[in-house]
Amino acid sequence: MSLQINNLGKSYNKPVFRDFSISFPEDTITCVLGPSGCGKTTLLNIIGGIITPDEGSLEGFENKTFSYVFQEPRLLPWKTVTENIEFVLDRELHAGERKKQAEKLIRQVELEGFAGYYPAQLSGGMRQRVSIARAFAVPSDIILMDEPLKGLDVALKQNLIKWFLHIWKGDRRTVIFVTHDVDEALLLGDRIVVLSQAPARILTQVKIEEPAGNRIIEDHELKQIKNKLLSAVYIR
Repeated sequence: MSLQINNLGKSYNKPVFRDFSISFPEDTITCVLGPSGCGKTTLLNIIGGIITPDEGSLEGFENKTFSYVFQEPRLLPWKTVTENIEFVLDRELHAGERKKQAEKLIRQVELEGFAGYYPAQLSGGMRQRVSIARAFAVPSDIILMDEPLKGLDVALKQNLIKWFLHIWKGDRRTVIFVTHDVDEALLLGDRIVVLSQAPARILTQVKIEEPAGNRIIEDHELKQIKNKLLSAVYIR
C-alpha cells in the first residue's frame, strides 16, 4: 500500500507547491532529494500535520503516528541517554520493560558505555545516534527525517546509516528522509524522488533493487543511478 498526497498547494510569499502529487510506499524508505529551498521540510511538516496545506488532500495518513529525526538531535539536556529514550516509550509499559527496550536500542546504536551520560557530555555524532534510537522508541507508524546527517563527515554519515538500517530491518516502518546529498539517498533509500526548485515538481524518481546496507557507491550500477540523479538535481 502507498500513502498518497494529491494536488498539494502551499504558498508563503511565493508558491512552494502547486498541484503537486507524490506517493510513499509503506514500510519502505523514500528519500526526497532536492536543492535548498525546494520545499522538502515544508513537505515533511505537512505530512506530520505541523502545517496545513492551502490545497490538496492526504490519503492514508489518517490515524498514523509520527516520530522525527531532525538535523539537530533535540534531546532533553537534563535527561541521560537512557532517560531520553525511556521518555518517549509507550506509557503503558511497566518500568522494567521500558528499561529493557531502552537498553536494547542503546546497544543497537553501540552506545552501551554512555547510557548514563547527559547530552552535553556526548559528541555530535553520539547525540544523533541517541536521536535515531529515540525515533524507534516512539510507537510510530512513520519516521520523518529532516536532513539528520547534514554537516557530518563522510565516515560518521556512513556509520549513522548503518546503525539506522540495523534497527529498521528489525522494526520496519515507513521512512521519509529528505536530503540534498545524493550519496546519502543512494545508501539509504529504497526509492529516491528528485524535486525541482520551488514550486516543486518531480524531476525523476528511481527504485533501487540492491538492499540498503549492501550498497557501495563505487559500484557500476549505483554510479549510473548517481549520474541520473545528479543530472536531475542540477535541472533548474
